[in-house]
Amino acid sequence: YSRALQLYCIIVNFIINSTKQNNNSSVTMADATPVRTWTPVVELNEPFESKEFTLILLNAPLKHIQRSLRFLWERSLIVGVADGSADHLMSLNKELEGTHDAPMPYIPDFIIGDLDSITEEASSYFSLLGVPLIKVLDDDTTDFTKALQHMCKEIQRRNLNVNSIYVLCDKAVGRLDHTMDHIHNLYLANSILENHNISVYIYGNNSILFNLDRGSHVVMLDGCQVTFAP
Repeated sequence: YSRALQLYCIIVNFIINSTKQNNNSSVTMADATPVRTWTPVVELNEPFESKEFTLILLNAPLKHIQRSLRFLWERSLIVGVADGSADHLMSLNKELEGTHDAPMPYIPDFIIGDLDSITEEASSYFSLLGVPLIKVLDDDTTDFTKALQHMCKEIQRRNLNVNSIYVLCDKAVGRLDHTMDHIHNLYLANSILENHNISVYIYGNNSILFNLDRGSHVVMLDGCQVTFAP
């Protein structure tokens, strides 16, 4: 499952010195700062019971990423939906109704955004299922940012031990404006999550995008190809 992934690391002031001793590769860090370990693929291959991450759905078609959606959804402690993604989720639920592929509908823990994209039909559909629709009127933040902010509050409110937040979309690296928004929110993540050492991974189309901030890092690749973009 993991070997088809392409990892994209956005690096900010990232320095690693590589040395070899006794024919074994070792990594020495440029300073004595704590080393942060990233396990975007290893974590996905953990046993089903090891639930230590949450999930956010961005506004994008879900038809071509159903396998990833099911895999992440079933393993997530909390699932949040950003605005218009609720319509895609409703459409998927209705499409799967009565099939063996859908033992239960996808019901998120919350839907959030300025709610200018979600249709009245989807709003009513999820309201009847008891899903909170949270309207945040803030023109300075995107729905992605709003979802990330609220997810942080939910993790703290429930006192959960969370290592990562996965953000699911159709393409982690695709349309330029979407990609720039992804990078912008990855950059903001540390301050949004109040430095709780929670990793944020944007997952889509067999790619994972994440940001290495200032400091020392170890990335566990598990056989995947990785692209570094300084």
